[in-house]
Amino acid sequence: MEDEFVRKLKEKYEKGEISKETYEEILQRYEEEKEEKKADEEDKEEEDEDRGKDYKCAGMCTVPGGRYEYISASGTVKITGEIHAKKVSSGGMLTASSSIYTEIFKSGGTASIEGDLVAESISSGGILKARRIEGGRVKTGGVVKCTELKCENGEIEGKVKAEKVQCKKLKIYLSASCKVDEIIGEDVEIRAKKGILRKYAGTMNSKKIRGENLHLESTSAEEVEGDSVEIGEGCVIDVVKGEDIKISNKAKVGKVVKK
Repeated sequence: MEDEFVRKLKEKYEKGEISKETYEEILQRYEEEKEEKKADEEDKEEEDEDRGKDYKCAGMCTVPGGRYEYISASGTVKITGEIHAKKVSSGGMLTASSSIYTEIFKSGGTASIEGDLVAESISSGGILKARRIEGGRVKTGGVVKCTELKCENGEIEGKVKAEKVQCKKLKIYLSASCKVDEIIGEDVEIRAKKGILRKYAGTMNSKKIRGENLHLESTSAEEVEGDSVEIGEGCVIDVVKGEDIKISNKAKVGKVVKK
């Protein structure tokens, strides 16, 4: 069906008020402008869809998978699909059946994610479980359980259990029994958090620890390798490899290999 503008333009041409050349030129320009406007509207719809929406709840709620600007939950939240968001914040219990991709992830309670957790910034003050955790900065103050944790800057205080932890800069403050099969980083510090009467409250059990600058306390490992290696109090290491090696008289080392 012709729109009003085209109908009137056609009438002018048929009455001889405008030439065929002018008619065709105006009609072509009008159709082009209409197509451009339609494309702009489609782009805007796609931008609105990508931007997503906010979701806030208190109490018990279920969030379907999709794109969100912000998800905030202060009670019990169940996420039933893959999430893409700018920020996800939970102050209670969060469960997710798939992966969460977000710029900022904050949890002050329990977060159990069956898939991956990928974010620029990850902060957890309670229990955090996921298949794989990856972030620019990861800071936890409770319990972390995953297959692999990878980040630029990691600070873990409490308990961690993983097959592999790989961070450019990593600090672990032990306050419980921890187990990580392989630890890789440039600067790695594993320190025992001292409790009452200056006793060590936590331990780390690992197979292999590799890095450039290593400082270890209360750690048991089959092999430790780095450029600058400091084996502190409470450590039991089978083999230590490095250029600059310092070993506490309160540590036990089976073999030292100088590079």
